[in-house]
Amino acid sequence: MGITVRRVGTTRPAPGSDGTVVGKVALVLETLADAGVAGVSELSRRTGLAKTTVHRTAKELHAVGFVERAGDGYRLGAKMFELGSRVPGRRHLRDAALPFLEDLSRATNQTVHLAVLDGVEVIYVERLVGARSSEVPSSVAARLPLHCTATGKCILAFGEPLHAARVLREPLEPLTQHSIRDTDDLRKQLDTVADRGFAEEVSEVSEGLRSLAAPIYSFGDALIGAISATGPIEDFDRDGIEPLVLLAASGLSRTLGGLS
Repeated sequence: MGITVRRVGTTRPAPGSDGTVVGKVALVLETLADAGVAGVSELSRRTGLAKTTVHRTAKELHAVGFVERAGDGYRLGAKMFELGSRVPGRRHLRDAALPFLEDLSRATNQTVHLAVLDGVEVIYVERLVGARSSEVPSSVAARLPLHCTATGKCILAFGEPLHAARVLREPLEPLTQHSIRDTDDLRKQLDTVADRGFAEEVSEVSEGLRSLAAPIYSFGDALIGAISATGPIEDFDRDGIEPLVLLAASGLSRTLGGLS
């Protein structure tokens, strides 16, 4: 049992024939889950709801923490993650992953993450702080771009091509001066990731930090996320950490019924 990677759509049909408030709320939330970030006009176009309805619905969802502002648009809020973390499938993934994350953190002394796809971003569903990397600025429920994170590159390289195609046709917004900006460079990196079986990033998310990640799979070898180890560059033994991350990811994948 695991998390199914959502297929990202471009449009959504008009709301259900009942036109209930709950139906409209669900439609806005599902559309944001697909889009990642969207403004009122985009939500109106995708849902078929009137802009006034979308504006009112988004405002009310924002008031209770189900969505949050992201520039001129909205995205799913932390409370949605909190509710989602109580769903048996998500809870099963975290429970299954915890022993592997604990072993990886102890073996590497680095901060380790369990990440899954969330629109055009990764979201951390678990994080354990390493003895040598307490300064890593991450948290559970934090979202980061797919293109400049090690976990995100895993999802792009090993997940459904649709996700990579979507990211590759949009501008790549950098987080630091080292973040990848060119889509051709990203394509080459993803090819390398696919060949190696793991992904890495150096100072692309935070200056001075390095991360290495490997994919995790569930039944039918469906990609459901990635495990990573992150820490200061000067204290990050890449050659020693790489096999440990791969071992943790393959162990968790087998526990979840993957890598058959």
